[in-house]
Amino acid sequence: MRRRKRKTSALPAPASLDETTEKEARRWGRDPVRFAREVLGVDLWARQREIARAVRDHPRVAVRSCHAAGKTHVAAVCVCWFLYTRPGAVVLTTSSTFRQVRYVLWRTIQGLVAGARRRLGGDLLDTELRLGERWYGLGLSTDDPERFQGFHAPHVLVVVDEPGAVPTGVFAAIEGVLASGRTRLLMIGNPTQPGGPFHDAFHAQAAAYRTFRISAFDTPNFQPGAAPRDYLVSPEWERERRALWGAESDLYRSRVLAEFPRRAADGLFSLSALDAAAAPGGAPHDAGPASAALGVDVARFGDDATAFSWIEDGRLVRQEQRHGLSTMETAGRVVAALRERPDLAVAVDDTGIGGGVTDRLREQGLAPLAVNFGAAAGDPEHYANRAAELYSRLAVAIEQGDLRLAHDLPTLDALTGQLLGVRYAMGSDGRRRIRKQGQDDGKRAGRGASPDLADSLALAWAAYEDGAAGPGVW
Repeated sequence: MRRRKRKTSALPAPASLDETTEKEARRWGRDPVRFAREVLGVDLWARQREIARAVRDHPRVAVRSCHAAGKTHVAAVCVCWFLYTRPGAVVLTTSSTFRQVRYVLWRTIQGLVAGARRRLGGDLLDTELRLGERWYGLGLSTDDPERFQGFHAPHVLVVVDEPGAVPTGVFAAIEGVLASGRTRLLMIGNPTQPGGPFHDAFHAQAAAYRTFRISAFDTPNFQPGAAPRDYLVSPEWERERRALWGAESDLYRSRVLAEFPRRAADGLFSLSALDAAAAPGGAPHDAGPASAALGVDVARFGDDATAFSWIEDGRLVRQEQRHGLSTMETAGRVVAALRERPDLAVAVDDTGIGGGVTDRLREQGLAPLAVNFGAAAGDPEHYANRAAELYSRLAVAIEQGDLRLAHDLPTLDALTGQLLGVRYAMGSDGRRRIRKQGQDDGKRAGRGASPDLADSLALAWAAYEDGAAGPGVW
């Protein structure tokens, strides 16, 4: 579907440039780094320059990268370079979700075209750059592999951004696109899955690829004497995440070291699904009778915190952690939230001291869903207790895209680490059980104590998904 046009230029595309500029265009076509510098006004750092030239020289390039290393930026540069220096070229881009395609990769492409030092031709839409009838770039979703059929041109570039979560069927369709002509494939993203085509590019299929790994420690901000680049990962961020996640955690391995996770077979949540849930964009979602919900995981004193999670229109929009709150103070915050939004559905952890919060709310004429995680499940045939049931429902909601996570949530990293620490097992009775990090394996230094944020989100999703009988009442 064609979307609203963002930019139109009457300037000529490269095929009709004057003789002097045409000679320059040929030089740009031979060197993407020169094109980036002279046309786009972009200063690529060393590893980005290597990647861009590898796309020029090799049929298949795979890049596994840490967080905030400029991977999407260099992919967008390659898209622009390939299109503007090869008349009749076709570029196809895709990612783990269409939100990622439209709001991350193609917004970067739009920014490069708009800010270029030389005026560039073509019609630029939300996910399309058209230079001629058979000369264009497209952003495609991954929900239907057939979208990738029928694309053939003298020059073809396929860019797969965040390929770890792209369905295997899409890669099979991409192979059809790469079957003829002078083709290039660039896969670039965080290593989030210990298997699949992206993983194979560095292992079973490594002989067919020019591969790169970009650890946080490879980036300019970690090099002595290098000029700082504010948009890249920083040493402060690395230190904070090492303390938050632990240096041996899969999250640290993927986000910082650019290593594939050693995800245990018993992990309830996948890093790729959590990444997709936190991608920007997306329309509001209606999961049931509640349009907003609040989940409260209750603590009192010590290392654990009382955590609050707010969901609105299918998106986790806010989380808070408060240390040292009494049960009366916690109940008061719930009452204040209901005054601010009377249609809020509320679920409260009723385990242990949480019972004091629900008792106080009932005195106020409110009856929130009181959840005892150790109590019997609503579906006792499949779940050993309420915790296993609610966490399984939460995992399904995230995997299917029913629940999204605000990408600018300050607690997102901590929440992701807690969710990745949830493990499940099937008992001899065929029922699912879960184990949460910090619950049964002790409080390990640097890894956090109780999964307060994750528990409050599981509670909020239960309230949101099932609705409420009345304002603040379950």
